[in-house]
Amino acid sequence: GPEKFMPIMEMLEEDADLIETACAEMDTAVLLGEEPLEPEDQQKLVSALAFLRPELVEGMKELMMDISFDEAMDLGAHLQEEEFCTDGDLVGGFLFHAKEALPEVTEEHHAAADALTEQAMASGGGAPGEEPMEEEELAAE
Repeated sequence: GPEKFMPIMEMLEEDADLIETACAEMDTAVLLGEEPLEPEDQQKLVSALAFLRPELVEGMKELMMDISFDEAMDLGAHLQEEEFCTDGDLVGGFLFHAKEALPEVTEEHHAAADALTEQAMASGGGAPGEEPMEEEELAAE
């Protein structure tokens, strides 16, 4: 159950919305299946994981490499029950498949993701995955 993941639970909860945003970039059927990912989907997962904080990714490498599909779904359900995400099944699928991509996530991936985030913030677009504000909204601020 989730007890096994306690060392990273707080970070998972805080980043569940980022994980859920990343799920939107992926094929729902693929995430919800237990079959190994195709290389293209695996690369999307590597990119998505790079946007999570490095401490969380390292914790996931330690604790989630042998996660079962049921454990991942339980974790997703927990995150949804606690209102950290709206689709626990998708987040659970992401967490289940993360083990296929985690070994490939390096410091360079995190640095590239950070650079993209900084670039997006500097251009006023918000973080990747966030909708840029409309001019009327900006004027209202």
